[in-house]
This record gives sequence, C-alpha cells and structure tokens, in this order.
Amino acid sequence: RPISANENKAEPLAMVEPSLIIPVRLWPFLFLITFRSWTQMTMIAFLPKYLSDLGYSPSIYGPIAGTFMGGSALAGVAGAWLADRYGKKLVTTWTLMLGVVPLILFPMARSPIAFWILSFLGGGLIGASHSIIVLLAQRRMPQRMGAASGLVLGFTFAAGAIGTLISGVIADLYGFELLFILLAVFTLIAAGMSLTIESE
Repeated sequence: RPISANENKAEPLAMVEPSLIIPVRLWPFLFLITFRSWTQMTMIAFLPKYLSDLGYSPSIYGPIAGTFMGGSALAGVAGAWLADRYGKKLVTTWTLMLGVVPLILFPMARSPIAFWILSFLGGGLIGASHSIIVLLAQRRMPQRMGAASGLVLGFTFAAGAIGTLISGVIADLYGFELLFILLAVFTLIAAGMSLTIESE
C-alpha cells in the first residue's frame, strides 16, 4: 500500500533510537575507564590534603604530588611502547593489578622518601594504560577516530570528577585510610574489566 507522509517521517526516528542504547559489550570498557579514572583523579586531588594532615609542609607534599602526576605522564609513554610489543590487554591488566600495591601501602608509609616512591609507582602503574584506552576507543570507531578520542577523554574526566566528589565525602566520613583501600579495590575491578579487551 502507499506509505503516508506521517509513516515516512517516523522511519528515521525508529532507526536512530536503537543507536542511543549502549551495547552490552561496551559496559566492561566503560567500567574500566570509570574506576581507573576515579582512582587517578582522587589521588591527584587528595594526596596533598592527606600529606598536609600528616603534618608535612607544602614544600614536601607539593613535589610528592607532582611525582604522582609525573609518573603517570612517563608511564603513559612507556605503556604505549610496551603495548605495541607485548599487547594492550596484557599491559593494561598487569599495570592495573600492580597498581593496587602502592595504594594499599600508602596508609603505612611514614617518611617522605616512602611517599615519593609510592607516588611514582602508583601514578605510573595507574597511568600507564591511558594512551592504550584512547587507542582502544579509536578502534571501536575506526571511521570516527577523532570523535572516539574526544568521547573517551570527555568520559574519563567526567567519571574522574564525579568519583573525586564521592571520594571527598568518603574521606570526610571514614578517613583517608579507608579511602585508599577503596581505591585499591576500584583499581582491581578496573584490572578485571581489562580482561575483556580483545586479544591480539
């Protein structure tokens, strides 16, 4: 039968609606980004506050916080190189699993040198998968790599910002020691989610 004008206009809407639903296969990837970013952003935001509460001066905790971010930057480059050689899944999973250790040890540290070492290791291990995650997002949208990069980076910062807000409330209510343990659990969950990355 002839198609009416109203039916013809309704067809594009029917075609668009399913695309708005996030496929189930993408959820582990989104959880990986969320928990990794939550941990990283929280450490950057609250590490100076934690060290200040322990009695350290800005001249001490400033460089220590910078060491965490510097470790993330350096490891981002190293992680990309290692991923090309050993595989993205392997590097992402192992760096996140090893990143749990510094987080657990943070409440036990009692000297600036210990905090420097843990900050560098923690920042490096958690940050090593950053460039890998951007590349994985681009592979999921090969025809729109620029858009994929923008989406994953935007989601990363948004998830980290919301996570930092929640972490602040947790720190106020239960203390930083519990927060560090919770961040270690989040990092372990992110490592588990990375196991869903396609093998090469």
